[in-house]
Amino acid sequence: MPRILLFTLLVVSCSVSAIVIRHDVDDSKYRIQATEFPALADLRKTLLSTS
Repeated sequence: MPRILLFTLLVVSCSVSAIVIRHDVDDSKYRIQATEFPALADLRKTLLSTS
């Protein structure tokens, strides 16, 4: 039983990810322009071409 609990806690802790936003930092510090992070795929074009 303790091994299963340990394994479960390890798996859960490794799979959790979050973005921490501080209350004393302006939101604009966390935002980037769309040009700084280019899209990997154009989903609109992909979804429209399959229909």
